[in-house]
Amino acid sequence: MKRYLPFFSLSPLFLIFCLVHADASLHENMEKKEVLPLKKVPISYEFGDGKIDFSTRFRAESFYGRSINLLNDDPKDQILVPVKHTIDFSMGYGIGKPSRGFDVFKLKTTIRTRGTWGAPESIASTGPTALKISDAVFGAHAHPINRFILWMRELWMDISLEGLFNLPNNYNHKFTLGFFPFELGRGIALGSAYATDPDILGYTPMVGIDQFAPGFKISGNLIVPNYLSYDVYAAILRNRSDTFNNVNLATQGQAFDSVGESKVCDPARGFGKIDYLVAGRLQWRPVDDRDKKFHLEGYALYDRQAEQRIEFIGDAESKLGTVGVALNTEYRGFIFDFECAKNMGRQYVKGWDRNVVSIENRNGSLIVANTEVVAIATQGVDAAGKKAVSTSANQDIINKAVRGEQYNGQQIVVAGIGETNLQNSKERFTNPYTNSYSGFMFVSDVAYRFSPQLRFAVEVGYATGDANPNRDIYGLGESNKDGDYRGFISLQEVYQGSLVKSAFLLNGSAKVPRVSNFASFDLSDSTANLVTRFNNIVYVGPSAEIKGVFHEMPWTVMPNIITYWQEFPLKIFDKVNGVVTPKDARKWLGIEANLFGDIMLTQDFKLFFVGAFFLPGSYYDDIKGKPITKDQQKAIERYNRTGFEGERVLFSSNHVAFFMNLGLEYRF
Repeated sequence: MKRYLPFFSLSPLFLIFCLVHADASLHENMEKKEVLPLKKVPISYEFGDGKIDFSTRFRAESFYGRSINLLNDDPKDQILVPVKHTIDFSMGYGIGKPSRGFDVFKLKTTIRTRGTWGAPESIASTGPTALKISDAVFGAHAHPINRFILWMRELWMDISLEGLFNLPNNYNHKFTLGFFPFELGRGIALGSAYATDPDILGYTPMVGIDQFAPGFKISGNLIVPNYLSYDVYAAILRNRSDTFNNVNLATQGQAFDSVGESKVCDPARGFGKIDYLVAGRLQWRPVDDRDKKFHLEGYALYDRQAEQRIEFIGDAESKLGTVGVALNTEYRGFIFDFECAKNMGRQYVKGWDRNVVSIENRNGSLIVANTEVVAIATQGVDAAGKKAVSTSANQDIINKAVRGEQYNGQQIVVAGIGETNLQNSKERFTNPYTNSYSGFMFVSDVAYRFSPQLRFAVEVGYATGDANPNRDIYGLGESNKDGDYRGFISLQEVYQGSLVKSAFLLNGSAKVPRVSNFASFDLSDSTANLVTRFNNIVYVGPSAEIKGVFHEMPWTVMPNIITYWQEFPLKIFDKVNGVVTPKDARKWLGIEANLFGDIMLTQDFKLFFVGAFFLPGSYYDDIKGKPITKDQQKAIERYNRTGFEGERVLFSSNHVAFFMNLGLEYRF
C-alpha cells in the first residue's frame, strides 16, 4: 500500500484543481471561440429523388502497455504496437426524400480493413481446423491471411413500410435487414460486438467491432410525435445446419444420456443447431429538449444457443432470457442515468465422456493412447499405471463400457467379457446436469454540468458473480456445480462506462483476474464456460469533463478515478503448494486512474490520447503466483520444438500496470 500513497494523494488533488480552475478560465476561452464537434460531412451526389453519400474514416494509433496481462513486472509482460490502422469506406443511398419528405428506401454499406504494422498475421485468419493422425485428434490449426484485405463490416437496407404502400408517414414504421448495430440500453445486456475477440485496450472499444450481427428489425412509433417507439429485433448468430457436412459432423460421439446410453455409434451433430437471438424494446420520450430530457426504455431478449462448448463442441446448450429497464434524464445541467437487468433461463450440460485418443511421447516413441483410461497391469503393449494404448481390443472395451460418474476411478467391467485390464480415470465421466441463470446488474450515473465547458460525474456499477458452474480452470475446487449460476451474463458487450469511462478493467478482455488477454480461436459461447465481460464486479468513481480551445482548436480532457471490487469472492491460490485453496480471497480488485483527451486539429481531424494506471488491490495479493491455464500454456508453447519437459509457466502477480494509447482519426 505504501507504494500507492503518492498516487492516491496526487490524483484527487488533480481532479479538484480541474473543478476549481477550469470553469472560469475555459469559459473565457469558449466565449471567444465556438467549439466545433467532430462532424462527418459526406461527399454527396443527388439525382432526382435519389441521393448517394460517400464517407471515409482513417484511424492510426499506437499502444504501449506494461504488466497489463498478468500484472507481472517481468519485461516479457508488456506490449508495444508502433502503428495500428483502421480504415472504413462507407456508402449510403436513399430515395424518396425530396418528394415524400422521408426516405422510402435506404441502403448503407461499410467496407473495412485494419491491421498492425509489422504483424501481418494480425489482419485475419482462416477458421480453426482440427488435426488428425490415425484415430488421434489434437489441436486446432488456422492460417493467417498475411495481406491487407477488405471485408464487409456493415450492410443493411431500410424500407419505409408507409412509403412502400403509399401511406402517410405519421408513425415511421420501417423494416431493416442486413448487418447493422443494435443495442439494448447502454449495450450491456445486449451490445453490437458480434463475433469479436477482446481487442487491445484502447480509446474506444467500439472501433474494434469488425462486423455486426446479421439480423432483422421492425421499428416505428406507437404514439406521435415520437413519444413512444418500438423495436423488434431478431438475429442469426450462428448456423450449423447450413450444409450436409455441418449436420453430419461427428461431434457427439462422447455424449451420453441420463441412463448412460452412448452416442458413439451415432455421433452426428444433427439438424437444427442454429443459435439465434430475439429482442424487443419500448422507448418513451415525453421530454426531449436541449436542457430537459426524460427517456425511459424497457427491454427483453431471448438468446437460444443450440450448441455451446465447455470442453468439447456441443457438450452444452443454453436458453438465456434478460429483462431490463434504462432511464436517462437531464434538467438544466443535472443528469441522472440508470439501468438494471435480470437474467433468467438455464443451461443444459450433456453427459460427457472425456476420454479421447491422443499422441504422446513415451520413452522416445510416439504412441496413440487414451487420455482417461489406464492399464491396471503390464499386458501386451500396455504398461501398468500408464495410459492405455489405442488398440482394437482396448477400444472395443472402452466403447462398450457403461458411462456415468459412478464409474470414475473404477475397473472397467463389460457385459459378456467381465473384468478387464483397464480402469477409468477419476475424471473420465460427467453426468448430465442443468444450471439455472439468475444474474443481476445495474449501473447509474449522476452528473452536473456547471457550464458548457465543465461537467462533473460519478458512476456506480454492480454485476453479480459466481464460481465457474462447469469446470475447474486452474485447479480442483474452483468450480461450483450447484445448479444455480448467479453471475450476470451479458451478450456481445464491450461496455467501458458512460459518463465515467474505463480504459482498463471494463475494456479489453475484462476477465477475472480481469487482466489476461489471450485471444481464442473459437469466438462463440463464452456463456458456456467462464463468463468474462460485465460480470462479478462492483465499482464507483468520479470523473470530470473539461472543454476548451487552443489556437482555435477545440479540446476535451476527461480524468477519472475508479475503484473496483468483486461481488463474489474467488479462492486464494497457494503458490507454495500450487493449489487453489477453499478459503475466499479478498474482494478488492484495485484502483484505476484514466486520462482521456482529444483535440480537433481541424473540423474532421482529431488527435486522441488515453493513459491508464491500474493499482492492484488485495485480491491480487491473494492469487499471486497463480499460473495461466493449460489452454493458454499450450498457445504460447506451440512453437517450442526443443523437447524440454520443464515448461516455462507464466504467473500472475500484483505489480502496477500502465497503458497508453495515442492516435489520429480523420473523417471525410
